[in-house]
Amino acid sequence: MAAAHPQSPAARRPSWLLDRIDPAHRWAIMVFALFVLLFGTWVVGMPKFAAPDEPAHAVKAYANAHGDWIGEPIPGSSPLNRSMLAPIDLAAGQTCFVFHPEITAGCEAPLTDPSLYPIESTASTYPPAYYVVVGLAARVLGQAHSLHTYRMLSALLACAGLTAAAWTMSKLGRRRPVLLLLGLTPMAVFMCSAVNPTAIEISMMLLVWASTAVWLSDDRPPTLRGWLSVSSISAVVVLVRPVTFPFIVVAVASYLVLERRPLADDRRSLARMAGWASIPLAVAIVASFAWSRYSGVGLSDDKFVVPGSTIDHARTALGHTGEILEQSVGVLGWLDTRLPFPALALTLASIGGVVVAVLLLGDRRLRIVMSGLLAVWVLYPVIYTTAARTPLNWQGRYNLPILGGIVLCAAVLLGGGLDERTSSRLLGFVGVSFVIAEVLAFHQALRRFMVGSQGDILLRHPSWHPGPSAWLLIVLNALTASALLVVLQRSPRRAGG
Repeated sequence: MAAAHPQSPAARRPSWLLDRIDPAHRWAIMVFALFVLLFGTWVVGMPKFAAPDEPAHAVKAYANAHGDWIGEPIPGSSPLNRSMLAPIDLAAGQTCFVFHPEITAGCEAPLTDPSLYPIESTASTYPPAYYVVVGLAARVLGQAHSLHTYRMLSALLACAGLTAAAWTMSKLGRRRPVLLLLGLTPMAVFMCSAVNPTAIEISMMLLVWASTAVWLSDDRPPTLRGWLSVSSISAVVVLVRPVTFPFIVVAVASYLVLERRPLADDRRSLARMAGWASIPLAVAIVASFAWSRYSGVGLSDDKFVVPGSTIDHARTALGHTGEILEQSVGVLGWLDTRLPFPALALTLASIGGVVVAVLLLGDRRLRIVMSGLLAVWVLYPVIYTTAARTPLNWQGRYNLPILGGIVLCAAVLLGGGLDERTSSRLLGFVGVSFVIAEVLAFHQALRRFMVGSQGDILLRHPSWHPGPSAWLLIVLNALTASALLVVLQRSPRRAGG
């Protein structure tokens, strides 16, 4: 068949289609595609149940999508652990490596039995919003028995939230979306690629923080439409992860501390706007409370309650702070796979550098907000776990939504007159640190499951391997992370919203 002439309709069609898409929208599509590719390397590269509690979340998603909302009590077990009907091939097998970093994922053959069986799930009483969406999508696609399908669907939701956050941050100026990488530690990327509602919590909270950063850069304070938008996003987060509500309060409080302009012409207008704007979030809070009453969920999980006085619990929880910090950067697997030191050091240096820059160069209000964020980082886990009498039951990934506050402070600092040279160096260090830490973390995760966490660094003679070549996945991960950084740096110029 003859090639199409350059001026023929067939030759002009691709160019015509591209020309019809606004450059800013093309940029957003590229960001979304790169996030999908990046998370996709983790989705296909990690073995079944590589992420914490993945069996429980998969069972919950399947059961909720098939009308089983809370399961059945198990005699002699915790009331928070209930049995739910799920396929054996989805929920069983390949857990022999959990908590044993030197045992590879090849220790147990996967089960292929598609029969339904009552399976215990520690997530059975969790709010159903996340699980219904992921589970129903997998069911519609005919992949309800595929854990990797659940993972990919969850990752797509996270990618959508992160793309919206990058799109929002692009209103602050070129390269500003790079700051979002401060909130994407290796642990955050790992969890965004697993079957876990934390993926939605991380991505949507970054969107909330990005929105507040844009509000501070606009000519006028946010309108009712802006408040309703953030309230609706926050409502999604609360429906998925009710424990995140205090972080939403912290985000709004941070904005109010930094906002110097009156929010409305008079108190009556302000009260009216606040009343209308709070409706989505209020509905979500009421729905979450109703679900908690229905499911019997309280503040404490009886499986992790330890004896002792309130002072003893507070002291133990406070002593857990350093471990929480390391976990928030990345102790992968079931908290059994530590990152290589360069990945940990670069991530901490990136976040710490921004914190120090804000405390040294920011104005009084910005320093107050940063100090408050640091206090919340330390004190919220202590207060929560002390009240629940579970001082060691707070994991670093629960603190990840606070990192969006670091993004906000960095955006305000860069928009407040910081010289271009310093800003460029700061953004460059944040971006390069993200790429290096991401690739090192991905390699270490593959190493842990293929040859053991201290096994051959070249991944030779593995007892387990992912479907595609491991080194192909590593190269793809590195290229995608690098491309994502380049694209975020080349964000379009958009007017503030």
